[in-house]
Amino acid sequence: MELKNNVNNHLNKGFPFSVIFKNKSFIVADNEYPLGYTAFLTANCDFRFADKKVFEELYRLVESLINKFDRDVLLEYRDKLNEALSFFCKYELFILLGWDKKIGKKDKYFTSEMVDLYEDYNHILTSEPEMLDLERAEKLAYASIDYESLLGYGLYLCAANEAVDYYYSLVFHLTREIMKNNARTKHALASSYKAFLNDEVMKYVHDYTPSTLRSEITSVPIVTNSDGNNILVRKMFFSSLKDYLLTDLFEGLSAGHYIWQCKICDRYFLMKSAHKQIYCSEVNPKYGVPCSYVAKHPEITKEKMPSQKKSDSPYYLLWKKRADSIRKNKSLGKYDEIVSAKAKALIDEYFDRTKYDFEYAKNEYEKDMELKRVYERAMDIST
Repeated sequence: MELKNNVNNHLNKGFPFSVIFKNKSFIVADNEYPLGYTAFLTANCDFRFADKKVFEELYRLVESLINKFDRDVLLEYRDKLNEALSFFCKYELFILLGWDKKIGKKDKYFTSEMVDLYEDYNHILTSEPEMLDLERAEKLAYASIDYESLLGYGLYLCAANEAVDYYYSLVFHLTREIMKNNARTKHALASSYKAFLNDEVMKYVHDYTPSTLRSEITSVPIVTNSDGNNILVRKMFFSSLKDYLLTDLFEGLSAGHYIWQCKICDRYFLMKSAHKQIYCSEVNPKYGVPCSYVAKHPEITKEKMPSQKKSDSPYYLLWKKRADSIRKNKSLGKYDEIVSAKAKALIDEYFDRTKYDFEYAKNEYEKDMELKRVYERAMDIST
């Protein structure tokens, strides 16, 4: 019983990791993503349909080792830990957290010397107390922490598996409510969430198990640099995957980020504005062109699709933003008429290219449209 309690204590404390949250994005493992990105990844992956026997086996091995120590079972447990991590790392949701770098990292705790110490520790737990020399006692004390943590880590991975299944269900039903209400603004998104909570099933879940939507986090204000300026952001420490996923979802909704389901391919795409985009910009494998292109050409699908305004295209939105900046900078005298005209011609060229070069639109357009890069090229052309 003592071992089980100690293992559960390690599980409850979790295996902390940190994420920096900014106004519109979050930073994890030195990479930056838009808020709500985890909802987008979860909605589009087949995680919930995958064969997850590895987690059943992992849980069984933990229970077996808690009840009785066995060297062979422990080594089998080591292999299952790596198998479970390999399973997770088939999905970008876990790779962005750096879980792919954790595979094999625990192997150092399974050396022959460590296994001997774990065996001695378990013997002490089930036998009469005995006197130990100081050095031996210290080794066993550290080994006991490692052993309990190892078993807790297996339970942590099992909990992560359940967390993603739960998160998918939450994202799916909440997105259905958002789309039903055609919620695009921050106020409309908040109203949709309220309606979602007032659903009879959700009211029951929330009233009797409120922890399903509760996150336990530690937040520390830190200063980071953005475009040469210092800004105050929040560094959040999470002990569970569920808390991190929920935080990203609701931080995203608060920022006006949400996911929407494409009317053609049924995949989900991440929206970061109130514009009414209804088709994704990904290349549809059936037609070989983006769904937004398919929608404008009824001859492809042999049916007329609902129209999407040009102003709701993500490529147009970026073009409009850059065009406004170029016009403003010209009026302020930051750049002369020649450079401004060249910069405007460049962004027009980039935008036009997105209409036929779909790989460019997906992979290069945003980079080319960086304002600093646009002006640098415009000045090169002008000289």
